[in-house]
Amino acid sequence: MKNKNAVFGFLALGFLIGCGQKEEILEGYRIDIDRPLSESIEIVSERDGSTIGSLTVINNLPPGSFEFTAPQAENLVEWTHVNANASHSPGNLSSDGRFGLVWQRNIGVGSTKRNRIGTSPIFAENKIFTMDAFSNVRAFNTSGTLLWGSSLGSDIDEEEASSGGLTFGQGLLFATTGYGELHVIDPDSGGVIWTQEFDAPAVSSPTVHNGLVYVVTLDSKAWALDIRNGRLSWSLESTGGIAVVSGDTSPAIAFNNVIISFPSGEVVSANAKNGNINWREYISGSRRTNPSSTLIGISSSPVISGNQVYVANQSGSTASLNLSNGKPRWLASDGSYNPPLPAGNSVFLVTDNFELVRLNASTGQRIWATSLPSFIADKPRRRKEVYAHFGPLLVGGQLVVASSDGQLRFFDPVTGNNIRSIAIPGGATSAPIVVNQTMYLKSSAGTLYALR
Repeated sequence: MKNKNAVFGFLALGFLIGCGQKEEILEGYRIDIDRPLSESIEIVSERDGSTIGSLTVINNLPPGSFEFTAPQAENLVEWTHVNANASHSPGNLSSDGRFGLVWQRNIGVGSTKRNRIGTSPIFAENKIFTMDAFSNVRAFNTSGTLLWGSSLGSDIDEEEASSGGLTFGQGLLFATTGYGELHVIDPDSGGVIWTQEFDAPAVSSPTVHNGLVYVVTLDSKAWALDIRNGRLSWSLESTGGIAVVSGDTSPAIAFNNVIISFPSGEVVSANAKNGNINWREYISGSRRTNPSSTLIGISSSPVISGNQVYVANQSGSTASLNLSNGKPRWLASDGSYNPPLPAGNSVFLVTDNFELVRLNASTGQRIWATSLPSFIADKPRRRKEVYAHFGPLLVGGQLVVASSDGQLRFFDPVTGNNIRSIAIPGGATSAPIVVNQTMYLKSSAGTLYALR
């Protein structure tokens, strides 16, 4: 009995001593232990990894319970940049939605295991400009007649570098390549006016604004060059990432602000004229459902809509940032290889988990999600290659997603229901464009389709 009382006395004393000591609070980011790691995301503002915001994932709303009013449809007569314009926000594109095949033309070399056709067509001055997997550029008129072809290849083995991107601005055609070059081309003849070389591949499409062309290279550097001669106006450098996934991280511009998303995972707002930095943030994600999600780089172009900047990476994060100061409005645990599509009260995106999702533009809350095809060989031991999905675009009030499985799918933006599909032989290799109610789409086989 004495021994038992002694034990209880010792435990009570220990408890009192513990209560009398002040608990040491360790610094660092805290994760809710009741919340899956796959749903833990963050934005960091400093290179030491300090966080400035987080989001607890909210369950989806009941399908159809959140109204959607599509922006007024607009008939675009040019498509000069990624997602139509320098801000990368195309809006609601005018169309009756029927889209039957009008013509198809070969654009050159199709995608291979090492080389991929990565850029969408560009439309300007009633010409469609394309680039194949080996950086050969061609121009077609609206009837599909080939006007000219220009090879932007290099002495380097063509199989060692993928194609880059195209942009049109101020009467000139701009082309980047995986060989680390920027070419300025005469859009009427295909002749190269000048070429600027970089120390790293330039696979992202350039952006043109007020006499300057902006380029991001894979060594996490940004360059602003004079469109007349290629002379450097200013440059920026970000920190290097652990690894990068090459994608079309074309700079976005609005109100003289250029938004640059680097392969390192950093997002920078700078004065478009002189390069003075307005703000910088780091976007990271902690989804670990696939190998690419461990890479911190941003592989899609930023989007500017109103006073908001939308940025997505491939590791499970999409952020809405204030254009003026970079402060996050919300974070969502959905990443993407494609630019987000803000429209009305919603933001739509094709996620890195093979879903088409609709988010509340004010809060980032999921409204609905629709599954897209994922593994090409859907057997556990053969799950290696996956389908790629490009978009979405809002066309005639319907969401359009082009996929490498050979389907062009149309979805209801209110509910996410798949309305119909159109077969695309060879499968899509980039997002479609819509100009004068005609859709132009490239296949991985190197074919340009015109649908109306």
